[in-house]
Amino acid sequence: MNRLCAVLVGLLISHVVLAAGCGQSLTLRELEVVGEPLDRATETVLQHLVGLAEEMPALVDSPAKFQRVSMEHEYVRQSHDAGIMVQGHVDSMRILLGLRELMVDKRDKGTVSQYVARKGAYSRKAAERATQRVNNILTHVSRPGVAVDVSKLRDALSQVGEVFGKYLKRSSADS
Repeated sequence: MNRLCAVLVGLLISHVVLAAGCGQSLTLRELEVVGEPLDRATETVLQHLVGLAEEMPALVDSPAKFQRVSMEHEYVRQSHDAGIMVQGHVDSMRILLGLRELMVDKRDKGTVSQYVARKGAYSRKAAERATQRVNNILTHVSRPGVAVDVSKLRDALSQVGEVFGKYLKRSSADS
């Protein structure tokens, strides 16, 4: 029993150390590099969403066409929602990284770095789930222009996940 407790405590400590390394490696500029394409892609998908919504009232007399456009609208909405969710994670990280840069005391900076690390791990998972969801949705999008922009959103989501994942791997290699 004591051996099991020691192993569990060791695992918990290693995850805290690993997480703290992630927070210290990621910079605000590196986050901006992946955040800007995500912002652009999400905005473009929103424009498609609005276009599809404007198209639907004219199709009320044709149930089959209305149903097809309505489903396309739903897929694009789900893609947009995934982008917005990850944007929220990136924005939270921007705030935490900005705070960390303002810290003077090493202990304060270390505390903020732990929050950055935890948020980075959570954000990586969220970006990976969103990428997978948008990738699945992409198989249902039938309009070529919309599909291209949804795939750009998927790629931007993937980049965000890779940036967070890269720092988690780097910090585990440093340990």
